[in-house]
Amino acid sequence: MKNLKFLIDENLGFFLAKWLQEKGYDVKAVILTMGSATDEQVLNSAFIEDRILITSDKDFGEMVFTKKFQHCGIILLRLKLESKLHKISVLNNLLENYSDKLICNYVVATDTQVKIKKQINLS
Repeated sequence: MKNLKFLIDENLGFFLAKWLQEKGYDVKAVILTMGSATDEQVLNSAFIEDRILITSDKDFGEMVFTKKFQHCGIILLRLKLESKLHKISVLNNLLENYSDKLICNYVVATDTQVKIKKQINLS
């Protein structure tokens, strides 16, 4: 689904943003657009711009499950192998096999599995 929009958290660097742009996605990178922003600012920006946040920061889970922050989707990468190519491979698998489940859900991608926690945002 090329109409998906993403925000790449600064803990992942810029290479994922560049790769997604090359694949035709609308993507922004925190490191370029809002460096040193708080997690709350990052999540709020993603929500306002209707973007799925891609991160490796577990704090966003607490924000959405405990503090009930609104979001348009979060992809948490929990990988043992931290190479750029492996991150791209895992993200590519998500886009090819789970793109219809990324919006408004909390998705945890590990080296070997994908867990999707459905969210209901009550405004």
